[in-house]
Parts: sequence; structure tokens; C-alpha cells
Amino acid sequence: MKKIIILLALGVIAFGSCTKKHNCKIATDISDCIREKTEMFCKSNSAPEDEVIEFILQNETVYAFNNANGEADGVVYIYNSECEELGYLGGYLGIRKINGVVFSDSAIFVRHVWKKANE
Repeated sequence: MKKIIILLALGVIAFGSCTKKHNCKIATDISDCIREKTEMFCKSNSAPEDEVIEFILQNETVYAFNNANGEADGVVYIYNSECEELGYLGGYLGIRKINGVVFSDSAIFVRHVWKKANE
């Protein structure tokens, strides 16, 4: 009986040490829905390239959720501050436009809202 208890205790300790803790350092002055989406993104992604970036596009604040993980066919989802998806960039087709304009030519970088490398 004592061996069983010891084995169970070791199993609990081993299992507990394998759970990954996420300390998501996210900018605080963003909308609640973008903050929640960023927290979920932070907790579900693990590649060093993962990030959420704030841009201005056509006089609107937008957020790029980059989980391309360095893949050539990865995508970057673009949301407005109300969490409405405006589209995505990249992928197999190499999509470059959001709202009819080439994102890289029109978007103005503001800041990183969250970056995996900063954790």
C-alpha cells in the first residue's frame, strides 16, 4: 500500500512539473477583446516568432496576430480593435492586401502588444 501511495505521489509531482506556465506580458491599454484574444494566443502558441503587433491602417488601429512560425505558407490574421477579422496575410497564395490596399505599403507600425521572445 505504501508503494502505491509513493508511486501516485511521484506521478502527481511528475505531471505537475510538465505543465507549462505562461506569463503573458501584454500591453494594458488595448481593448478588452484584443487583450483576451492576445492572452489566448499567448497561451496556445510556443514558437519564438509569435507576436501581436499594433498598426494603423487607413486611420484605424489594427492588430496583426503573427503565428506563421517561420513557415513560408503561414498566415498573419488582422483584426480591428473590436476583434472583427479584416483578413489575413500570407498563406499559400501570398495574400498581401487588407481592405483593398497592400498591407506592407500602407500600414504604420505602432508597437508590439505581445511578443513570445519577451517572455
